[in-house]
Amino acid sequence: MVMEDDLPPPNTAESREPTAADLRNLCLHLNQRGARYIVIGG
Repeated sequence: MVMEDDLPPPNTAESREPTAADLRNLCLHLNQRGARYIVIGG
């Protein structure tokens, strides 16, 4: 069941370049779940 306040307000999301902190947080969460992954990019 979706509640009205479960969704973000329309047209407020913006895309942006990921930061090093974004990558660190993503890897942290993947590691906590025991995921296997490879980071590719520069």
